[in-house]
Amino acid sequence: MATRTAQNHGGTGRDRAREELDEDIDRDEIAALVAIANLDEEAAVAYDLVALSVDDRELREMLRSFSADHRRHVRNLDRALEKLGQARHASVRAEDGLLPGLATTMASLHPIAAVNALIANEHLTNGAYENALIFVSLLEVQDLLSDQAADERRHLEALLAYQEKHIDEDVESDIDEAH
Repeated sequence: MATRTAQNHGGTGRDRAREELDEDIDRDEIAALVAIANLDEEAAVAYDLVALSVDDRELREMLRSFSADHRRHVRNLDRALEKLGQARHASVRAEDGLLPGLATTMASLHPIAAVNALIANEHLTNGAYENALIFVSLLEVQDLLSDQAADERRHLEALLAYQEKHIDEDVESDIDEAH
């Protein structure tokens, strides 16, 4: 397992304690990477499920693209974990997760409701990546996390732009129908 630098200067009790602390931190960092991979996997499924339920071709293609990004994130994180001597074992099927459930429930109501659910999902994934960039010190994954965090920001910005554009259209449509 990769650890942050823990140098032994004569094998004192303090050095051994530091090495143990580094190993604990590494386990926590590995657990964070596993959690992010699982979250990305759920997000991919949520995008796929909502894409199946929307009529708007532009939105459907955007959602499929974001799903592909999340699946790439999972593959990248799995490879990084493997290089660190770890394997990700999801305890729950991604399809049964909270993110897909929320997204599909909202999609059954209205496409904008589904977009709102996906925006909430992206706030969650953005927060997870931002926290990982602060707390995960494994140099092996810093660039990867940074690149994937940029994808998450792009997803959120695109969904917010779509929401703003289409909420305005829905309001105008409702006003037209009222007259």
